[in-house]
Amino acid sequence: MKRIFLLPFLFLIACGENHSQTNKTDKIDYKVVQLDFNYLNYLDNIKPKDDIFPIKSRSLIIVDCTTDNYKVDGKEVSKSIIRDEIKNQLANNKSNENFPVFEKNEYAQLGEIEHPKNYVLMLLVKPDINFVEYQDIRKEVFTAINDLRNKLSVEKTGKNLYELNKSNDKKELEIYDEIYRIYPMNYTETVLK
Repeated sequence: MKRIFLLPFLFLIACGENHSQTNKTDKIDYKVVQLDFNYLNYLDNIKPKDDIFPIKSRSLIIVDCTTDNYKVDGKEVSKSIIRDEIKNQLANNKSNENFPVFEKNEYAQLGEIEHPKNYVLMLLVKPDINFVEYQDIRKEVFTAINDLRNKLSVEKTGKNLYELNKSNDKKELEIYDEIYRIYPMNYTETVLK
C-alpha cells in the first residue's frame, strides 16, 4: 500500500487570551487557527472549528534565512548544521526550557512514548532568496523530521520507515502511522520584506 503525505502549511496568529491554568509552563502562546491543506488532501483533513492547535512560543522553532547568517531560534549556524540543530531541539531535551515542551502518550503498537508536543517549524526567508538555496534549506528542515522518524522506527522495529511503509503486516503499518503522529510535519514559511 503506497501512501502519500502532503505537507500542511500552517498559519499562526498570536493568541492574547489569558488561560488560567495551574502550571505557568502550560500557558498557550499561539494557536494555529487554520490549516491550509493541498486540495487533493483537503477533504480528508477538514478540522472542526473548535479543534485548535495550541502551541507555546518555545515550541515554535524558527529557521531564519533572512540574512547572510542562518539562525535556528536565534543561534547562528551554518546551512549544514540546520538539520542537526532542529533534531537536537526535538530530541528528548525536556530539561531545557528553551526547547519544545514534551508530553508522554500511549500508542497501541509503540507503547508509551515521550515526544515534543505541538511543535511548529517556521522558515523565515527573504523575498530575493536564490531558489536553489531555498530548496537546500527546506531539504534540511524536512530531513530533520524524517531522520527523527527513521531513528524511532529503527529503535522500535529494527526496520527503517521505507521498509515499514512497504510492509504488508498490519501491525507494522500501524507503527508507521504512529511514528508520523509522533513527529508530524508542522511547517510554515514566512517571507520577510
